[in-house]
Amino acid sequence: MKRYEKTRNSTNVKGETMSVGSGDWIERDDVEQLGLAGEALARAYLEQKGWSIEAQNVRSRYGELDLVACKARPGEDPIVAFVEVKSRRRCDRFSPTLAVSYRKRRTIARLAHRYICQRRRTGVRYRFDVITVDFGKRPAAIVHIEGAFDAQGNTC
Repeated sequence: MKRYEKTRNSTNVKGETMSVGSGDWIERDDVEQLGLAGEALARAYLEQKGWSIEAQNVRSRYGELDLVACKARPGEDPIVAFVEVKSRRRCDRFSPTLAVSYRKRRTIARLAHRYICQRRRTGVRYRFDVITVDFGKRPAAIVHIEGAFDAQGNTC
């Protein structure tokens, strides 16, 4: 059975522009493809900035961590960033960062805590980042918000 989602305007991930009217429905698979494309761009962006990707799409029954990235600077403890990626076809109506609700931030923080405990990592600093990808612009616009929220889910 196909799943659908309401939308106003859209851009196909493959670069073909498709316009739909207000209240039209698009297949959920298109939304999932948009998310995957956004995560791929976010990953490439982080790698270009010197981050190494430790894990991607870490799933548990409680949720998913989109990206776990690590960066080591000389003379400092390494930083591990738990990155939530938000992709939109157009970001002119509202910022995709608004889609990261307090509940979602708390879930990410809990998942990060489980991730840290399972790997028994010490001497590492952690933070929570949000990367937004706007496919409405050519090329896609990427915004990286470092330390977007804390371990309690509060915005910084």
